[in-house]
Amino acid sequence: VMIAAYSTAPALMALLVFKQVNLSIQYGNAYESPFAYANLGLVLCGTVKDIESGYQFGQVALSLLTQLPTHVFRARTLMVVNTFVIPWKEHGRVSLPPLLEGYQSALETGDIEFAAYCAHNYCMQSFVIGKELIEANREMAEYSEVMRQFKQGVALTLNQVFQQGERI
Repeated sequence: VMIAAYSTAPALMALLVFKQVNLSIQYGNAYESPFAYANLGLVLCGTVKDIESGYQFGQVALSLLTQLPTHVFRARTLMVVNTFVIPWKEHGRVSLPPLLEGYQSALETGDIEFAAYCAHNYCMQSFVIGKELIEANREMAEYSEVMRQFKQGVALTLNQVFQQGERI
């Protein structure tokens, strides 16, 4: 639901995130809590423009990944924090290894949607930070093929936009 809300009704997404975080605070953290805190970081950084608070919630999300058995939500949390939170305060290259970790974690748990999003965001960050273009193009082509095989059209289309941009 979070991806659909993010794409079509950002205000609804914020309400869902606030409810999830409120429940985590009220009743204790669950497997989904790191993803909820990561999404709160996204909302605070991207919508509210409270970068410091958003960054702190991103750090809470990452910290919980080491404390809870969150295998299913690991990739989702890593993708959100390293795509929508960390880059507000740190250089984009910091996000590359965690996005690859998220990709591997998603493949291991069968979360092909977020495997594709982690791969796309890894490629996008690589392009944006100025990775050597021949290497970036090779990686984009490899990940695009995986996205195509997994029938992840949204991530594939987004990835192809950056792949075409680097050819200009």
